[in-house]
Amino acid sequence: MKNILRLLSCCLSCTALLFLPLLSHANSKLESAELLQATTITFNKVQSLKVIEVHPAQVPAMHRQAIDKVSLYALQENKLLAIPFQFEEFDHLGLLMSNSASAAKEKSFKGIFDNDDLLVFMLKDSGPQATPEQLKNLDIISDIKIEDGNLTTYVYLVRNGEISDRIYVHYDKNSGLISMPAASIGMNPKDLLDWGDVIPAHDADQKSLLDCFKIRINGKFLAFQLKLNNNNLQARLKKVHEGPVRLTLDAEIRAVVAKAPLLKADAQLHFDSSSARIFIDMHVPGQYSKLIKDPVVVIGVDGNNLYGQTVQTSVSGKSTYRVDGKMDSREKALNKVKVKEPVSWIWLRDENDLNLIGQYDLSANENFDPKNYPEITIFYVDDAEKIDKPERFRGSTPTLGYRLDGLPASDQVKMSYKILLINQMQPLSAGEFLQALDNKPRISVSQ
Repeated sequence: MKNILRLLSCCLSCTALLFLPLLSHANSKLESAELLQATTITFNKVQSLKVIEVHPAQVPAMHRQAIDKVSLYALQENKLLAIPFQFEEFDHLGLLMSNSASAAKEKSFKGIFDNDDLLVFMLKDSGPQATPEQLKNLDIISDIKIEDGNLTTYVYLVRNGEISDRIYVHYDKNSGLISMPAASIGMNPKDLLDWGDVIPAHDADQKSLLDCFKIRINGKFLAFQLKLNNNNLQARLKKVHEGPVRLTLDAEIRAVVAKAPLLKADAQLHFDSSSARIFIDMHVPGQYSKLIKDPVVVIGVDGNNLYGQTVQTSVSGKSTYRVDGKMDSREKALNKVKVKEPVSWIWLRDENDLNLIGQYDLSANENFDPKNYPEITIFYVDDAEKIDKPERFRGSTPTLGYRLDGLPASDQVKMSYKILLINQMQPLSAGEFLQALDNKPRISVSQ
């Protein structure tokens, strides 16, 4: 019996020795699979569109340092690769630097990462934490940790590294065409308020979603009826700030009425992968602002025959409105709804879940006080017969925007209007999507 047990024991030992290499190979494959899984991160819809902004104070090793010869890396498919990024330098007005003498005077350290400058990249290009072994051949300046909800990712600032050749936004200086992942936007290169076709990228054969971008300023100035629009509020292009993550067009808007320089505005248009934001810093000289009677300012976009689509706003509860080319009593009442929240939105969705959102942001005014600010209401028009030139197509179907009745107590007003084009947003509503998109991740560094 003992001999039989010894024989069985030997057989089992031999069998184990025979299968040991196979088990070792299987474990090796399992470890490789786990490693690959650890280096693969899934970003949700909002995170895939989120632009990350890092301030100098958040990266001490780069604060007041030269930005040339600096690149950004992330771990992707277990390899450290250069990712698209850009440094953006701002002047004292909060505008991207221009070549003007005044801006140059304000910016003592051009080419230096300081003050309100930003390091900009896409969240979806970040990756898992790299190992010391993976980082050993790079001259690391700082590793940046990004915490967005339950997601934790990393990017690495590298000295004398490679620069990614991938871009998300492209501007053709000759035609004015802007190409972005969400859409293409035709624009007059001589007038940044003159927009042409806006075509969704996923459906190049579709008609333009928008007719035009609208700014209207009406009232009375001395004996003159004041009627400023896209014809006499031309935004002259001054400078193009190109970057792989987002594009900024720097413009100046002027309006002269009865030989008086009634209005001057610095304007910038920012384009990223899914949105266009117009920022206007408008100045009305005090001696003229007091002479303007009952001014009304309207800013928004005019849709191009978007019949059947559903409209909802942040200030009208769960009420929805259907575009049919006619204004009913509910839609007329919508124009009387006051906007008291700092950030407000108007949302247009079609049956295929293509979403157009207009977001008005009062927080562009640093010292915003609603008591000293004019009354703001929704501006909504669904009228196929309405003529509101300049426009390319007859009718407002619909026009989505905001109306300011009056000018602020000061001679300066800052307005920010952002247009987002989001394909496949369900099950999120516009409010939920924007809140998640605007939520700033936590940024930290280890060196």
